[in-house]
Amino acid sequence: MMKLKILVIILVIQITFKVAKSVDLSIGTKEGEENSTFIATEEWQEIKPGQKVPQGLHYRLNLQTGKKEAKLLDPEENEPQSQSSFQMVPQTNEKQEEEEASIESAKKRLEEALKNIPAETFDQETEEKWKEIKNKFKSYEEIKQDLKDLDLAPKTEAEVLTQLMEEFESKPENSLDILKDMEFILHSIDNALLFISKNGIEKIVIPHLINQTDVAQRVILLKIVGAISQNNLQAKNYLSEKTNLVNELIFLLEKHETQEELSAGLFSVGSLMRNNKILGLNNLKKVLEVLLRFLEKESLGTSLKVKSLLLIEDLILSSKDELNSFIESNKICQQLSNFFKLNKNSFLVDTDSAERSAGSFTVLNGKCKHIWSEDPNLRHALLVVMNNYMMKLREESDDDLRFFYGLVAENFESLNEMLYGDLKISSDDLSQKYNDEL
Repeated sequence: MMKLKILVIILVIQITFKVAKSVDLSIGTKEGEENSTFIATEEWQEIKPGQKVPQGLHYRLNLQTGKKEAKLLDPEENEPQSQSSFQMVPQTNEKQEEEEASIESAKKRLEEALKNIPAETFDQETEEKWKEIKNKFKSYEEIKQDLKDLDLAPKTEAEVLTQLMEEFESKPENSLDILKDMEFILHSIDNALLFISKNGIEKIVIPHLINQTDVAQRVILLKIVGAISQNNLQAKNYLSEKTNLVNELIFLLEKHETQEELSAGLFSVGSLMRNNKILGLNNLKKVLEVLLRFLEKESLGTSLKVKSLLLIEDLILSSKDELNSFIESNKICQQLSNFFKLNKNSFLVDTDSAERSAGSFTVLNGKCKHIWSEDPNLRHALLVVMNNYMMKLREESDDDLRFFYGLVAENFESLNEMLYGDLKISSDDLSQKYNDEL
């Protein structure tokens, strides 16, 4: 229905513009009406049906009367330099006849289209039928009442957070679920600042984090600290200046009971420590010492070790050159080298950890190149891992896996070149070396 109406409008517009462009605009002659010539003056006059309209006039459609009108052009309008977008262009009689035929054809198509428009009628339903239909559905007022009974009135996140803080004190049996909901909301910077302004750190986080014996609640509280301080400078400043939370986090990080708690602890410490100048170098060194010990723990999974490595990378880079002496005295570069060599076999199967480790070593190359470039065992480990992913790339048929394997192999190749210069060994030689080692 709508498409037909649009077609009608378009055809009417086409007809109007075709007529306007004609030199000798002719109004369709109705049967029984006189065919005379329109005499133009400087005033607007109605164009009678059937009148011949000469060229060079100013035309308009009077929207009040719905009639066509014309007059002589004003001197300004008749200038050859006129910038008007509508100008009369002389045409030959042959072209005029073609356009008149086109207009007539458009009229016929319009008439046919109008004949095919369906009637806008429908069968009337009986009163009993309407009652049957209404009984199948609830009314708007009934739906509103149902939502009100369920207490589903809309609330802002600030209102929800305030309610959760109140429920945490009044409903200790639901504390774990409340903390989970709270952690989700606190990723917003505004919500985190609201939580701080309502003393949520002092009332909820610190006392329950320190004294909490339930590991599951400790994990959520650590995630809450990470959510509050992540990319939130005001929150970081508050936690660093007004609380002793960083020392508690370092303690919990080292004394973690589960790997899930360690993962949450790394998230909270990383969020608070990254690009934080207020905590100072002493706290930074304490965290680095704990993280380096994690790299040596055989009980930890490779992914958590790599997560610790990435945090070490971020903390070293954010300190710029302030930790250079600490890096040298604690032989951090040697410890990182030992970490890679000890976990080489894990990197052969854990593609994600291998890719992240290669990226981290590439970034730290500026700090440790003088140590790593002199370590033949590290070079051997890097070549073995690189060759492993080159072989996987050649043997794999899945395009997505091939892309990922190629990316990892390329990262290790780039790292080898940065540390040891151009590779003196071909991929086939690397394959043989890798097979010999296996």
